[in-house]
Amino acid sequence: MARVSFRPVPFVTSLVLAGLGAPSVHAHFLWMYFDTPTSGGAKVVFAESPGNSVLPNLVGKRAQFLLVQPAGLVGWGDEYGAVPADGGDVALGKLPYGVMTKRGGFLLMYYARATRDAVAAAGPSSLPLDLLLTRDGEFVQLQVLFRGEPRAGAKIQAYDAAFRPITATADAEGRARLRWPANRPFFGWASTDEKRPGTFNGKAYPFVRHYTSLSVSTSGK
Repeated sequence: MARVSFRPVPFVTSLVLAGLGAPSVHAHFLWMYFDTPTSGGAKVVFAESPGNSVLPNLVGKRAQFLLVQPAGLVGWGDEYGAVPADGGDVALGKLPYGVMTKRGGFLLMYYARATRDAVAAAGPSSLPLDLLLTRDGEFVQLQVLFRGEPRAGAKIQAYDAAFRPITATADAEGRARLRWPANRPFFGWASTDEKRPGTFNGKAYPFVRHYTSLSVSTSGK
């Protein structure tokens, strides 16, 4: 099968499924992906979209990154982190980024999930916030789960072949349906807020903002 290509792309403006405009997005997310669908380990990047790596922003945060699956250590390079190659067809990671100062302060939590095919993306993982994917011909059915339960109102953003974003809001069952060519890899993320105050590294926060990303390298079944 073809190699999945991640090339630098410019920052882009969000699109809303309903056709309404949205402000430009300059946030960054934790991504994991399999560069080839059949062999090799996953990679870890920190970027606005999978093809726009700004991994140097993880300097000082790498010690907080936890490789949930597979077991082992990430080898950090200048452009990405390398996950052990014998870890199977699924990779999971999380990063407690820190307490942000805007909106009164909140804890920013990142999660990432990579699968080699759509079959492995259809079921839940051990991550607190999960984005599931099921293929249906020329569509994908997405579902957001938070601690195992459907998360109504969660924000969802996917990226087309040119890494242009398409956004949606999860319905009452945490679901959204997107037109998606059967042979196209999938890259997307979901987010939700949790009203849970606490402290992190000595800083108090009133709520937690969770982001989770999903990459699926091949169409699968």
